[in-house]
Amino acid sequence: MLRPMQVLTDQVLPALAGVFLAGSILWSALAIYYWNRGALVWRRWLAGGWAVFWLALMLGSHCNPIGLIAYGFAFGILLLAWLLIPARRDLIWESWHEHQARGEIEGDLLRIHDLRNFRWKSRTEAEPNWEVREYDLSTLRGMDFVTSSWGLRGVVHTLVSFQFGESDYLCLSIETRLERDEGQNPLAGLFKQYELVYLFTDERDALALRTNIRLEETRVYPTTLSPDKARQLLTESVADANGLEERPRFYNTLWRNCLTSFMPRLGAHHKLSFDLRLIFNAGFDAYGIERGLIDTDLPIDRAREVFAADDHGRSSHDMGDYSRRIRPWRYEQTSPKPSQPA
Repeated sequence: MLRPMQVLTDQVLPALAGVFLAGSILWSALAIYYWNRGALVWRRWLAGGWAVFWLALMLGSHCNPIGLIAYGFAFGILLLAWLLIPARRDLIWESWHEHQARGEIEGDLLRIHDLRNFRWKSRTEAEPNWEVREYDLSTLRGMDFVTSSWGLRGVVHTLVSFQFGESDYLCLSIETRLERDEGQNPLAGLFKQYELVYLFTDERDALALRTNIRLEETRVYPTTLSPDKARQLLTESVADANGLEERPRFYNTLWRNCLTSFMPRLGAHHKLSFDLRLIFNAGFDAYGIERGLIDTDLPIDRAREVFAADDHGRSSHDMGDYSRRIRPWRYEQTSPKPSQPA
């Protein structure tokens, strides 16, 4: 009968080492394939050749020390080169990602430069408009949380919108900054393929694009953040946007995306712990209700009905009252109150 320590050294550790080795070979092959320099055809050949060569060498030599040392050296050089790939801001961007927003705060005055206020005609065509807008931070009432399903199962795009006064909203969308004619691929997003962009927008831009043009399932949830906490979160987000303008950073599908980029800031103002719903974020609204971030006592299925924005935004071409139309629970007396099950 094998002793536990013998099982560990003879079976478990070699198995774990094999998994780690195979995983590192696969990762490095994908890193070569998605490298942001060089022709795709050459990257395909290099990625395939790298994977085949090292897997064949390891299997053929039964992972002898010389082979492992050679692979470790090659992998270390590749990893270092990959880590040194710089994010850029001088590329030819899609028109809707042409500018990175910047902000200035002087007392209660917030001034946003390059606020996007497009009027969308289709998924890729719009009347471009970049503005400078000013907001009175003393009138900030709170923050709403927005989810929009764009087609990938288990994942949604998340946005936040800050309410000023009765019905003025400033929307923040954290996105991949796409180059001209560049597509978006979640796997490529793990390998420094996209820069990160903070977009401050009019709701008739970022939200109407999703409710009226793309026809995505979009929901707008009120949060329990106080005006003071919402203000601090907004000012910190403005600082983050300014930082991106000075020092670009890469988007990452897992740890620097539309939600996880915002979570460190949000978590500092609300008790939130790690949950898989931060990664597969289609369930983040349920998580938010459980954690007391979303201001409702409704069960999640009912909450998704009450806070749905889809049907309300498509009824008219006049966008003047768009922010009110997508929030009937806030502005229409006949709508059920969020805390009262219908």
